[in-house]
Amino acid sequence: MELKEQILHLFDDDSAFSFEDVAISVFKYQSQHNPTYKAYLKALGVLPESVTSFSNIPLAPISLFKKHTIKTGEWITSKRFLSSGTTGERSAHSILDTAWYNLIAKRIIEQHRLIVSDIHILALLPSYLENGDSSLVHMVTHFAELSETKDPFYLYDHASLYNRLSSILESSDKPVLLLGVTFALIDFAEQYQIDSNRLKICFTGGMKNRGKEMTQNEVLGLLSSAFPSSYLFSEYGMTELQSQAYLDSSGFYKMSPSFKVLIKEVNDPLSNAKQGKTGMIGLIDLANVDTLSFILSEDLGRQVDKSHFEIQGRLTGSDLRGCNLLYRPT
Repeated sequence: MELKEQILHLFDDDSAFSFEDVAISVFKYQSQHNPTYKAYLKALGVLPESVTSFSNIPLAPISLFKKHTIKTGEWITSKRFLSSGTTGERSAHSILDTAWYNLIAKRIIEQHRLIVSDIHILALLPSYLENGDSSLVHMVTHFAELSETKDPFYLYDHASLYNRLSSILESSDKPVLLLGVTFALIDFAEQYQIDSNRLKICFTGGMKNRGKEMTQNEVLGLLSSAFPSSYLFSEYGMTELQSQAYLDSSGFYKMSPSFKVLIKEVNDPLSNAKQGKTGMIGLIDLANVDTLSFILSEDLGRQVDKSHFEIQGRLTGSDLRGCNLLYRPT
């Protein structure tokens, strides 16, 4: 059975495959057929056959996506996603098959009881739209097509967005999902209020240099004041990933069948931190089977339990003193 079929089977309740088994299979495949990752493992002195647990698979620095075209095997790029950074180099993620990306994104969000074909979807994503080639914009576009929502995107015209939301809530019995970048949703909430339990709001990203970054609880507090009956949650994803994580009722991000988090020691990013301890967030995204599934991010967080994790901010320059252990191929 092909690796992608095994990955999809992980979403089944009665799957014959375990994350451990599939992760090791993907690791063996990428260690042989991904030139950048193969060079990284060689620099670390890691023999692929010595790795027997997904928790010990070496994670490559996410900055590789800024320096290299990351591919496992040889194939023609059908889509290239770019990060939303406004300064310096932007990360680029080459995609072999957008249908695969779409399928994984749909499977994951529907685990959170959001059947995209049964809801209206609107998006307030000005920075992502302005920067172009965003994976988040692509995902929302696909969801809007499935839900038959026309013209889902809004930039800064909050009045039109409010009127559209009000009209849909009055004329349709379907729920409405408003997905937006955090700073834009905060701006919208300062101007308009909607009290409807059929409005679901998902925030992602940060404040884009608009004052201090806000904690998750601060964001939830401001949004709940403007939308008191709405279900509020958050999405954690990035250009370099094809899987996403969503905040659930526990108040923490839930890992998906294709996506696990490992917390690494800040001063020794090759070592796992103890559960509950803050460290660097390591990412295992099996959906990245065509590129690179084993990534060390620049986020800080902790693992709450085997299924949930918490984001606690970004690494600063002083936090990175242990990262000289990480090899960056040139």
